[in-house]
Amino acid sequence: MGYFKGEPPGLFGQKQISIFLTLERTNMRELFGKSTVSTAVLLSSLLWSYGAQAQTADTGEGHVWDTYVNARFAYSICYPGDVLLPQEEAANGDGRVFITKDGKSEARVYGSYFGTDEDQTLKKEYLREIQFYQSEGFTITYKFLKNDRFVISGSRSEKILHQKTVVVKGVFKTLRFEYTDDVKQKFDTIISRMSSCFRTKLTTTKGRMWRQPHESKGILLAEIRERLSNFYTS
Repeated sequence: MGYFKGEPPGLFGQKQISIFLTLERTNMRELFGKSTVSTAVLLSSLLWSYGAQAQTADTGEGHVWDTYVNARFAYSICYPGDVLLPQEEAANGDGRVFITKDGKSEARVYGSYFGTDEDQTLKKEYLREIQFYQSEGFTITYKFLKNDRFVISGSRSEKILHQKTVVVKGVFKTLRFEYTDDVKQKFDTIISRMSSCFRTKLTTTKGRMWRQPHESKGILLAEIRERLSNFYTS
């Protein structure tokens, strides 16, 4: 049917949903001669069931949430596109940086391999990160270590740090924030939301899209298209 079959796009938000809806309505009507109303109803229900509501404005804080998907290390993260502006994905494909308009605060998400060093453990990486931040002048205000993850928070002068790292099958997947004191209240809410939607165990499906087993929040275009096709040809 002429659909793109390469790697999934890293960003998928409200604008892309709108474009997708318009194209699919047109394509399906031309291909199958069916009512665009029927198409719209089916598309709406499918998009809702796959979490399209997570890409619309947050009624509590007024933010517009988008999603970044990383194909190389199989993770995804939601982010407030009206607050954190996505920069170009890293050249090696390990992650992305999101910065505020004034450039003073940022979020980083990235993956890295656990390594082959027999002495390397999650605890050693945790202690190494703490040591690094302390060498950078941060005072560690909170730290937490579990069997598959750790969290570190700290501060220096007017800067606040928060890092969450999860290890999945030999890969570190990290979400890291640095922000200024004056936006602490806003960022506390953003960090809570982004931490809860940090999906670290994505798997591939038909069409090389990504999904979180048993708790998908992304828009699975390949599956939506397949179900649309079945609907119109049955």
